[in-house]
Amino acid sequence: MSTPFPRTLRALDAESLKTPRIAAFFVFLCVAGWLFWAGTARFPVSVTSTSAQVVAVEPLAEIQSAISGPLTFAMLSTSRRVEANEVVARLDTAALEIEDKRLTKLISIVEIIEVPAARSQVDMLRDTQVTGRLTAAKAAESRAQLNEIKTAQNNATTELKRLQTLLPLGVASQAQVDQQNTLAQRLEFNAQRWQATLQRAQAEDTLDRRVIDAEIAQVETQIATLKRTLETLKSEQEQNRQEIEKRTLRSPIAGTLNAPQRLRPGVIVAAGQTLATVVPDSTVEILATYDVRGASGRIAPGQLATLKLDALPWTRHGVVEAVVREVSQVHSDGQILVRCNIMMAPDNTKRHGLVGTLEIEIDRATPLQILIESLIS
Repeated sequence: MSTPFPRTLRALDAESLKTPRIAAFFVFLCVAGWLFWAGTARFPVSVTSTSAQVVAVEPLAEIQSAISGPLTFAMLSTSRRVEANEVVARLDTAALEIEDKRLTKLISIVEIIEVPAARSQVDMLRDTQVTGRLTAAKAAESRAQLNEIKTAQNNATTELKRLQTLLPLGVASQAQVDQQNTLAQRLEFNAQRWQATLQRAQAEDTLDRRVIDAEIAQVETQIATLKRTLETLKSEQEQNRQEIEKRTLRSPIAGTLNAPQRLRPGVIVAAGQTLATVVPDSTVEILATYDVRGASGRIAPGQLATLKLDALPWTRHGVVEAVVREVSQVHSDGQILVRCNIMMAPDNTKRHGLVGTLEIEIDRATPLQILIESLIS
């Protein structure tokens, strides 16, 4: 049965009106949902600083050279672990070390040989005052002392000949030759003195008391002179070692080295030059500056913060989570300083000197509030 044509047109018109109504209803639902989300959802509102830096809580220690001179030893590589008082560099100390060995030898001769020998001689002379002659035991002691001095004399003579041989070659100096010659003559004089003492002991001569008193006074005067000489030598050695210590650079604290440039042996170092800094083994914090116009009164202790480091992309290494600890007063340059304690962070991000962007959450607001505030501002 056929349908009348006018009726078919009305049916088509009714069906064509359904599509716009459904679309309008869908749009209405989307707009209502967006308005509901924009008016109820809350998102963090942050202030950002691009000048944030991870710094050590304790102050850094500088390794400086007190005097100028060429480096002969240097272990100043960045990120190297050092202990407190560890030697990290040394300037040229060759001449000072030679002088220290010379002074050590002279001090040993005076302190171990000459002074005990003179005291032993005084003891023997005092025994002679009592007994009237030197005993066999004292004679044996004199003989042993004479042999020890002769051995030292032979060594000194051999060393003198060696220095005289090296003098034309430029390896030894004239001052060293003269000092060794003086040492050899002093030992020869002591050997002669002990030879005479031994001869007296062997002959068992009876000495006049007044002569013995005079000899004792003379030897005691020599002992006093030797003591003054010993004090002078030790003072010179102490000054010489202080000069060596000035040229020995040590780490003042335990920590990690941070050297601005790689220094190698042979480089001339200037007096007062900082060769490296030592980052102490301590906790680190975050420092950041904010413009007072955008941050004053909005940042307060206890607010959460997030640091994204420039050198370590946060997509691979993560972010540093922190909390605001302190907000300083406004500086003359219109900046405020913010200190943050680190709560959670990957180990490789807790290094002094790393810089990045710090975002501090100051509030939470709906998207509609954020939009209105941005339009007003």
